Amino acid sequence: MRVVAEGVETAEQYSLLQQYRCEEAQGFYISHPLPAEALAEWWRERLEFASLIKAGAAADRLSLV
Repeated sequence: MRVVAEGVETAEQYSLLQQYRCEEAQGFYISHPLPAEALAEWWRERLEFASLIKAGAAADRLSLV
């Protein structure tokens, strides 16, 4: 079963969902509503950060982007 948690507004809620292995979530904790162009930039930043982590080069950038 695939579950998407909606209305996630706090780190505590997000953490609980991770403990229950909920793989997808949406809500203000993750991002406020964005226009399409801003959403594309939001994803670009996260994908760039993820590739830096894989390369081991993100130690100085560890923060919620």
